[in-house]
Amino acid sequence: MLRVRCAATAIALLSAGAWPQASRSQDRSARPQPQRQPSNPTKSVLPETNESSADPIGTGGIQSLTIGAHSSDSAPSGSSAGPDSRRRPASRLARAVPVRDAPASDIPIRHGSALQAIAPVRETAHDIVVRLEHGLAHITATLTFESRTERPAEILYRLPVPEPASLASLRVCANNICRDVQTQSEPAYERALSERSSKAVASPFGFAAVVRPEHHHAGGRSQSKRAPVVRIRAAPVSRARTLKLTARYVVPAPVHGGIVRVGILPRGMDPRAAQATVRVVAPTLLASAADGELLDDRPISLDPWEGTEITARLPTGAPRRAAAERFRCGSQTCARAWVAAPPRRLKPAHIILLLDVSPSMEGPARHRAQAAAAGLLAIAPKGSTVQALTFAAAAKPIASEPTPPDHIRLDALAKRSESLGSATRFEAAWNLASPWARRRASQLVWIGDGGFTQSHASRIAFAEAREAQIPVHIVNVSDRKTTPALRDRAARSGGVVIDAPNEAERAHRDSGGPLAERLSLLFSPVVARSVHVSSRGRRIDLGALRAGEQKEWRGANTGRVSLSVARRSYHARMRTGERAVDLSAHDSTARSLAKAQAPYGAGQGVPKETVRSMLHHRIVPAARDCFRRDRAGRSDYQVRAEYRLRMADREVSRVEVHGDLKPPLRQCLLRAVDGLHVPRFAGQIDVTYPLRTEAHPPPPRIELVPGIARAVDEVFGDEPNVPSRASTQNADAPPKSEMPRPQ
Repeated sequence: MLRVRCAATAIALLSAGAWPQASRSQDRSARPQPQRQPSNPTKSVLPETNESSADPIGTGGIQSLTIGAHSSDSAPSGSSAGPDSRRRPASRLARAVPVRDAPASDIPIRHGSALQAIAPVRETAHDIVVRLEHGLAHITATLTFESRTERPAEILYRLPVPEPASLASLRVCANNICRDVQTQSEPAYERALSERSSKAVASPFGFAAVVRPEHHHAGGRSQSKRAPVVRIRAAPVSRARTLKLTARYVVPAPVHGGIVRVGILPRGMDPRAAQATVRVVAPTLLASAADGELLDDRPISLDPWEGTEITARLPTGAPRRAAAERFRCGSQTCARAWVAAPPRRLKPAHIILLLDVSPSMEGPARHRAQAAAAGLLAIAPKGSTVQALTFAAAAKPIASEPTPPDHIRLDALAKRSESLGSATRFEAAWNLASPWARRRASQLVWIGDGGFTQSHASRIAFAEAREAQIPVHIVNVSDRKTTPALRDRAARSGGVVIDAPNEAERAHRDSGGPLAERLSLLFSPVVARSVHVSSRGRRIDLGALRAGEQKEWRGANTGRVSLSVARRSYHARMRTGERAVDLSAHDSTARSLAKAQAPYGAGQGVPKETVRSMLHHRIVPAARDCFRRDRAGRSDYQVRAEYRLRMADREVSRVEVHGDLKPPLRQCLLRAVDGLHVPRFAGQIDVTYPLRTEAHPPPPRIELVPGIARAVDEVFGDEPNVPSRASTQNADAPPKSEMPRPQ
């Protein structure tokens, strides 16, 4: 019985792996084996801590996230690297602050999409209040952080915000001790973090700034898929100190079609980020909704990886709403004027649809134009009629007869644009569409990329449209802004300019709601023909105000500011306190776009030999044909012409022909550029290319004087053949066989 029990015990020890083996040393086999515990994923993210002396986080200095000390794979100088230090992930943003009573090893830092801090720190609450007022969304985000250790630590939080956003203020609170840090710079924050005196540790401190992603330039456009973030750094947080951050930022919430939209962006898949609670306050708006669901003054909850779009609308039939204010923005005095009109019933119209199919529309702009055209026809008021054409260097009709909007076929957009040339000529579209514009309430809607080929003929075409009182509306679906020249010509004709690349892309992929709101401006009636701002003796005209839309002006270093709307004035009053305005965001965006679009240098990325060869093989043959037709056989014909071209976005964006030329010859030389195939490159190329044709000299004349034949024969070495007198006399006599016989 004893032997059986010993054998069973031995089998159990062998199966448990506790029996000493021959390959192990006696000392190692004698050590007790630790009992394995099942892994807990929650503890791996939020590890449990205690107050024992073996706890490496129980004594004092602030755990910093400052860049530049060492990675967490290597132990700091003067410290003993244990097993915990080998398990820490590598990071450039991880080091312990060396203080007198700091532990020997620092704490692993967790890097999340939203929160970056030591492992025991987590976000416990995330409350958002959105206040919609006067075309702005004042968003207040209150973030609460707790730690499961007594060691004070720093947090870094990334809060995604829409573009453009402006940070208004940041308040940091710990145990009812608060500090406003809206004017503090990051170097000052770094000094406070490094000093960490007893007063600095007891009172909270922080830093916040809006960080925008770096823009990369492609095809002359500034592109970035990431949203800007409010980057917040604050300290301290510990078991005894709950850290609360209140960040307020301002986002434009413009009125389009009577609807206001603002987005709350997702923060990412971060397990330590708290669920967000969103509340909306809109005292002057109706029917607040989140993703189309009515809120009814109740908050909504969002997981960290979820976002939402908040909408509200102006009440129909309400009076106009206007506001003008002045306030301190840093070291300057800024001003803002805003007016909005409630929506009204859309008016039917005769729509002449101009679809740009030039080479510059290749890429995303092509399918966005299809979505914009479909959205325009979908929202056209009842009773409207449509005529449509496509154009580039030439124009081609799609619907030459007035047709109901739901009967228009837009499959012609799928055709390639090279057949219509490599230019965007409004004069070609106007020559075809001008007879159509004789109907009542006609208006031209141009869907394109916000650019056109500038020439003398285009200026004449726009002048004719303005004289005929035909408004030319521009719908830009490309990533670049509408050119100032096209914007000015549209405004002079009474049209509006709508830059809607994001809305068109969204309509192509998902929903066309925002695009329909933008396009409704084309059919909205004008409620105030004169809206202007007066500042420092200057009058700034904002154009006409249409129903369901807004007009806005912003400026810095302003004196007294007043807004005038239909003979009613609103004087700006100075607001107390500092208030954020996104002038810097607009300025930085404008500078980045200007850097991407304007002067790039002499043909960036295109060798001059390539440009010279392209012009020689494409323009010169067509120009010779123009000169040959104009010469008409005249030998004294002599003409000099000079091309001045600007090439960008795979087409000729500006063309001029200088010289003393007749109108038919000038038009022929201008058409010679339409067949120019411009390669894809970044930037723009300005070319001056002269051409000339010289008069043909008259051919030499030789006077036939006596003896000239003998002289010519002597030159060529031939003897002169002088016929005899007898042969000359008998040359006309018939042969003997043919002479008649005498009778």
